[in-house]
Amino acid sequence: MNIRRVAITGATGPLGIALINYYIASGVAVTAIVHPSSHRLGHLHATHGLDVVPCDLASLAVLGSLLPTDYDAFFHLGWIGTDNRATRNDPTTHARNILYTLDAVNLAHNLGCSVFIGAGSHIEKVGISSDLPVESEETYGIAKYAAGRLSLKLCEQLSIRHCWGRVLSIYGPGDRATTALMYCIGTLLKGDSPSLTSGEQLWDYLYVDDCAAAFALMAVHGRHGASYDICSGESRPLREFFVMARDAIDPSLTLGLGDILYPQGQPMNLFGDIGPLRADTGFTPKIAFDEGIRETIRWLVTGQGESTGD
Repeated sequence: MNIRRVAITGATGPLGIALINYYIASGVAVTAIVHPSSHRLGHLHATHGLDVVPCDLASLAVLGSLLPTDYDAFFHLGWIGTDNRATRNDPTTHARNILYTLDAVNLAHNLGCSVFIGAGSHIEKVGISSDLPVESEETYGIAKYAAGRLSLKLCEQLSIRHCWGRVLSIYGPGDRATTALMYCIGTLLKGDSPSLTSGEQLWDYLYVDDCAAAFALMAVHGRHGASYDICSGESRPLREFFVMARDAIDPSLTLGLGDILYPQGQPMNLFGDIGPLRADTGFTPKIAFDEGIRETIRWLVTGQGESTGD
C-alpha cells in the first residue's frame, strides 16, 4: 500500500506529534485534526506538507465536506477525559468517546481512506496478552475495548481495513508532566528528590518514535481486524527505569523510592506480546531506553516541555 496522505486526530499528543514527524520526514502529506483550544498547539511547527485543522472530536462529522477525498489512512488517536480520575471513570464521557470513534470511521470513509487505525490501551486487558479475554473493570478500559470492536464493525460495513493498537506505556518528547516517569525527570532536573513507589512492578516502556513507527507499519501491513500490543516486548522493574533516568541527569541525586504507597488498583505486571505485530508488519523497536530518555531530558531542558495540556 502506498501512503501519500494521512489524517490524524489527537495530533497534539506525544504519539500524534511523533507520527506527524514520521510522515513529514517521509514526504507524506499530513492533516492534523486538533482541538482548537489544545494547550499543545505550540508543539506543531509549520512545515511543508502539514495542514493543521482545528476541530474538536464532537465536530468530526462536519469535516467530510471540507477536506479532500484523496486520503489513504486515518489515525484516530483522539480521546477525551483522560486527564483526571473523575472523568477517566465517568461512563457518560467515555460513551461519547465511543461515538466519536465511530464518527472518525465515517470521516475516514468520506475522505477516501482504505485503512483506519485506532489507538487502544493496555487497560483494555489485565496482564495484557493477545490471547487473554477482556477483563478490564475500569470505565476507560471498557470504553476503549468497545470503541475498538464497534469501529471494526463499522469499517467492515464501509469496506475499510481496520487495525487497533493497544498502547502499553510510551514515553518521550510531548509526554505529560504528570506521568510517573516525567514527574521523576522533572523533579530531578530541579535537583529535588521525587517521591516514588518502591517501583517493583514490571513495566514495559516504548519510546514514542518507535510507537509512531509501529502505527505507520500497521497502516501498510496490518491485518484487518487485528488488535496489536504496542510495546517493546521487554519488561523490567519500574525502579530500574527511574534509576536510568536519574543517572542520565546526575547519578548523585536521590530517588525517593518507597516514599509513597502503590495506588489502589496499581497493575504490577505490564507486559505485552509484540509477536503478532512483528509477524504481520516487521516491527522491531529501535530506540533503547537509555537513548530515548536522554532525548526526553534534552526536550525538557530546552524548554519545549513546559506545556502539559491535552
